[in-house]
Amino acid sequence: PMRLMGNAYLKGEGLAIDPRAAASWYYRAVQAGDIDAMIRLARLLEGGHPEVPADPANVVRFYEQAAATGSDEAM
Repeated sequence: PMRLMGNAYLKGEGLAIDPRAAASWYYRAVQAGDIDAMIRLARLLEGGHPEVPADPANVVRFYEQAAATGSDEAM
């Protein structure tokens, strides 16, 4: 799945570490309805990596959407 590609790029698992590519894959996964990717992307956009600009508005939006699905991690 797309979220796993995001994980691989973020952690350098079999690929060069590339937080921007990770964010791109997470965005794709979010568009496909992946709640776990939504949480991971929110964390990344909180400013957890210097190569990915913080995006507070989307952080709030993603956490709220994930929480609406009952995600414990988003609450």
